[in-house]
Amino acid sequence: MIPYGVSSTTQQDVLASFPTSLQQREIFAITVSVSTSIDGVNAPDLACPVSGAAFGSNPRTVLGVDDSFIVHFASTIAPARVKICGRYQPHPIANNGMDGQYSFTHTVQEGDVVGPCILMVYLPWGPGVLAVYEQETGKTVEAVRNSGELCEC
Repeated sequence: MIPYGVSSTTQQDVLASFPTSLQQREIFAITVSVSTSIDGVNAPDLACPVSGAAFGSNPRTVLGVDDSFIVHFASTIAPARVKICGRYQPHPIANNGMDGQYSFTHTVQEGDVVGPCILMVYLPWGPGVLAVYEQETGKTVEAVRNSGELCEC
């Protein structure tokens, strides 16, 4: 679910609108619609405000405790939270003095979630935050301290 979209015509962020009438007592899904128009003409092309995620600095695909790698991404809206490999990161800080560019060094710690490592980016929305971007890093966290051997298990 993407609460914001970027209009390809105006390059402005557009907030999604949610249906106001619910005809069922139980809700099994939420439908979100985003629309923009310029002078009454619809501009349907919207893009996610988060883009360009890249993962590097470690040749290992299976990570143990104390292994680390860098995560970079761009966002037109400052993220409220970032989660890497199941753990929230400190507040995003613009890197290299460039607005909208974010970078984190994630180091695996004891107690981290074991399994596929995923990047989640949360943007501010209304009274809270909403996950708007998810991407696999291509790395997996294992439960044991790294032995130092390079393994493509």
